Amino acid sequence: MSTVGPREIEQYLAAYSEQAERWKLDHDEAMACVDLEQFLVLGLTLAFSIDMIDTNWRTAMLAGQVEYDPAEEAEIQGRYRSWLAPSADILNRIEGMEAKGYKVRWADEFRRAYRDAVSLFVPDAEFFSGDALVELRDAAIDAQRAGSHEHGE
Repeated sequence: MSTVGPREIEQYLAAYSEQAERWKLDHDEAMACVDLEQFLVLGLTLAFSIDMIDTNWRTAMLAGQVEYDPAEEAEIQGRYRSWLAPSADILNRIEGMEAKGYKVRWADEFRRAYRDAVSLFVPDAEFFSGDALVELRDAAIDAQRAGSHEHGE
C-alpha cells in the first residue's frame, strides 16, 4: 500500500464520508420500499377480508339464507370506505418508489384492489358508459336484428 500525503488524505476522507452518506440514503430508501411492501400485504389482506365478508353476505342473501338488510349493506360499504381512506396516499407512495426505480412487490395487486373498491361507489350510469360498452351494445343489437343470436347462449 502506498503512503498518502496530508493533502490527498483529506480528499480521500471527503470521498469516503460522501460515499458512506450516499450508501446510508440508498439503504434507507431501500428499507422504506421493503416497509411499503409489507404494508401493502396488510392492505391487501384487509381488502380481501372485506371482499369475503361482502361476497359471503351477498351469496347467503341470494340463496335465501338471510334477508336483505340495508344496515348490513351500509356496514360493508363503510368498511370499503375505511379501507379506501388511506389508500390514495399509499398509491402515491408506490408511485414515488417506482419513480425512484424501485420495483414494488404487490403494487399491481394493490392498484387492482383499489380500482375494484372505488368502482363500488361509481353510479351505474357512469360505470356502464364508455365507448367499449357502447360498441358491445351496438354489436349485440346488430346481431339480434340479423338473427344470429340464439336464445339460451
